[in-house]
Amino acid sequence: MTFNDLLTGEVWMSPEERLTHTNFITAVTAQLDARKVPASATLILRVAEAANLLHLARRLERGLTPSPEDPGNYSVTPALAEQIGKARERLRKALKEIEDTCATLGARASRGFADEIRPMLDKGADLLNDPRVTHETVAEIVPPETDNEDPDPGTTRAITPPAPAGRAPGRARAAARAPPCNHSPRHRHTPP
Repeated sequence: MTFNDLLTGEVWMSPEERLTHTNFITAVTAQLDARKVPASATLILRVAEAANLLHLARRLERGLTPSPEDPGNYSVTPALAEQIGKARERLRKALKEIEDTCATLGARASRGFADEIRPMLDKGADLLNDPRVTHETVAEIVPPETDNEDPDPGTTRAITPPAPAGRAPGRARAAARAPPCNHSPRHRHTPP
C-alpha cells in the first residue's frame, strides 16, 4: 500500500468526503516530503486511520446542523456531543501517532557514520566465522608486518587473528555435572 492508493478513498465515502479525503492525503504527503520522512507501512496505515477518523467526526458533526424546515431547532443530545468528543479525541491521538512515527522514521532517515558502516561490518562478520579463513589464508592475502617504525603509507599491515581457544566449561555446566549432596535437594557442590 502506498499513499497513492489512499487517494482514491473508500467505497462508503460521499463525493464531498472523497474530495476532503484526497485533499487531506495530499496535504499530509506534501508535509512528509518536505520533512524528508520516508514512507513506511506503519506511517501509511496511520495516515489512512486519521483520514477515516476525520470523516467519522465530520459525519457526526453534521448532526449539529439545523434542519432547513426549522432553522432555530438544534437537536444536540448528550450522546451525540459525547460521540463527537470521542471521535475528535481519537483523531487527535491518531495525529499524535503520525507525529511519533515521523519522529522515529526521521531519526532513521538522518543516519550517522555508524549506520553507514554497519552493512560493511555485517559482511565482514561472515569472514570471522568462516571455517575456510585460517591463519595461513590470512597470511597469503595480507603481507606480513614490517619492523619499520615509519611504514610506507601505501602498504597494509597484517592482521593476525587470535588462535582459537577451547571453550572452558561454564559454572552452570560444571554445577550440572556435580553430584548432589545431602544438604538439601536443590543444593549442588561445584568443583573448584
